[in-house]
Amino acid sequence: MTGASQAIVADNVSKRFASMARPAVDGCSFVVQPGELIVLLGPSGCGKTTLLKMINRLYEPSAGRILVQGQEIRALPATALRRRIGYVIQQTGLFPHMRIEDNIAVVPRLLGWPGARIDARIDELLTLIGLPREYRRRYPRQLSGGEQQRVGLARALAADPALLLMDEPFGALDAITRARLQDELLQIQRRLRKTILFVTHDVEEALRLADKIMVMRAGRIVQFDTPLQIVAHPADDFVAQLLDAGDGLRYLSLLRAGAVAVPFQADGAPPADGLPHLTADTDLRAAVARLVSTGAPALTVVDAQGQPLGWLDFARIQQALRVADRRPPGAAVQAVAQAADGRSPG
Repeated sequence: MTGASQAIVADNVSKRFASMARPAVDGCSFVVQPGELIVLLGPSGCGKTTLLKMINRLYEPSAGRILVQGQEIRALPATALRRRIGYVIQQTGLFPHMRIEDNIAVVPRLLGWPGARIDARIDELLTLIGLPREYRRRYPRQLSGGEQQRVGLARALAADPALLLMDEPFGALDAITRARLQDELLQIQRRLRKTILFVTHDVEEALRLADKIMVMRAGRIVQFDTPLQIVAHPADDFVAQLLDAGDGLRYLSLLRAGAVAVPFQADGAPPADGLPHLTADTDLRAAVARLVSTGAPALTVVDAQGQPLGWLDFARIQQALRVADRRPPGAAVQAVAQAADGRSPG
């Protein structure tokens, strides 16, 4: 592995702690491309947080090597490396005695940015994370948990790092706030295209956020692939059980309407007038629900500007599932068939 064009390269990395009988991380190798959002998923104690902390040298590897943007991390002083990497943790890590503007400005000030540039960056980031500029003068205790987590993300982005490490950042939040912040993270990622490593033990969060999922067990990487491929083709029984790979509706949620829509110019297209609309990034689970709830024979799939891209019906969804799955029709296809027959899917 050269690592010259990759965001992160881990080459046979291990970590042993004197108090543990087995390695916390055991011979892990992987490559992360620039702009990917990688989720490290697994049960408690599987090594995912230890692996994350080795990337910014909070832990030093016992063996192997890690390259960030082509550079071996031990070739840099640890403090210099960390200033190039954004880091977000579950409890935000905000300094309680410092105002929000000062928390966000920590790394830019360490890097010697001029005051005017820092002020502009604070305003820019508050807008990005959806908080009013009046929050600049508040203290963390004056914000809700979700607002504090937003500020933690802003601080991690302050010096515009190419790489973000996020260690269960939404784990302590209620379900509604957590879902909202997941949506906001995805929106920010679409705009900024940072390379993100995101640790979670929550399967739904992993499937919702990840470009790829790194499934870990007992310090080792069991499978590293896209959510769809892992759910469709789990490496072993552990992965299948962890992701509940037999859940047909879960499989449906990983396919997007825009990817399988049929152009209206194709033979057999229904009349476009009067069909319910859904956006191209809507998953097929939601598309099935929409077909069931409206009773419509098909749906019009539109782009972000509301322009029609094509149409979907139950038959097309079943066909797309069979092509993606490359197996005999299973639970996912059966769920669509049940919905088409007027029964409750799943």
